[in-house]
Amino acid sequence: MLSKTFYAGGTFSGQDQVPTMTDSRSQNAAPVHGIGMEPWEDKPIDILGVDIVFFQGASYLNYSFAGNSFTPDVMRWFGQGNPITAGRSFAFPGKSEDPPHIDCHVSGQAGQNFQLFYTVYYNV
Repeated sequence: MLSKTFYAGGTFSGQDQVPTMTDSRSQNAAPVHGIGMEPWEDKPIDILGVDIVFFQGASYLNYSFAGNSFTPDVMRWFGQGNPITAGRSFAFPGKSEDPPHIDCHVSGQAGQNFQLFYTVYYNV
C-alpha cells in the first residue's frame, strides 16, 4: 500500500468550497481543471482509504468530505469511519490528457481560517 498526502488551507466562506491542494513537492498545485488533484501515477490506482485531518479551523467546520470525480463522489466524510470495506476500493485512473480529479469539499463559519492534510492510501 502506498500513500500520498496533500495540504490545503484558506478561509471559510460559509458556503461549499473546494480549496486548492498541493503535495510536499508543490506538484499538482495548479491542475488543468483548476480544481482538485489530478492523477499523479502513470497507471490507474485503487484508493483504499482517505483521511482528512484539520489542524486549524476544525471547531468552525460545518462539514468536509473527500471527493472523487471518477467514481462515486464521496469517498469519506470528515469525522466518520472509512466507508471502504475490506476488498473494495475507489478507482482512479492514471495520468491522461483529460484527467478527472480528487478533491476536498469544506464548509465552515465565514471568515475563519482552516488548514488540513488529506492523505490517500492506495495500490497501483
